[in-house]
Amino acid sequence: MSYFNSFTQNYLKINKGNIYFSDVNEFESIDDNVFKFDNIQLITDANNCFTLKKKGIKIADIPLDIEYEGPGYNIYNFSNKGNKNLRVILIEASADIGVAWYFFIFMEGDKIIKKNYIKEPRHNSDFITIKDFLKISYSNKTLTFRFVKKYIAKYSKIPKTIKKDNTYMYVFIHI
Repeated sequence: MSYFNSFTQNYLKINKGNIYFSDVNEFESIDDNVFKFDNIQLITDANNCFTLKKKGIKIADIPLDIEYEGPGYNIYNFSNKGNKNLRVILIEASADIGVAWYFFIFMEGDKIIKKNYIKEPRHNSDFITIKDFLKISYSNKTLTFRFVKKYIAKYSKIPKTIKKDNTYMYVFIHI
């Protein structure tokens, strides 16, 4: 058995209690700087800052520390029908070709648990949907981002330290 297959089998055995965020919905772009899904709004300003609102009530300001002058954002809600209290909001910063970077917000109810960038791997969003490219799960205080290898953009620069198997590349975020 190769290392890659062994890693995948061990990962799946250890993480049988995973919460899979398999319900993926795109936020509607109300105008250039307001995005809405269900009762959640993200409003961006000229200073690379998002305001997160739920049911019209401000939850947090989320400043982005990366200068971004790209064409815009695509924003997605990842949730689980069995555990509606947890969600991952993924902000995808578009580039001239594909994606520049991702920023995730992990929430429990109205509370932000963790937020951070994922700069690699990236996909070409002109051809592949985020739902086909990325699978997110949570178990044992770890968020796992599984990126489908065959959809990784050729311009993506993968760190040598990233875990991978025959099908996926993994980014683990400890909470």
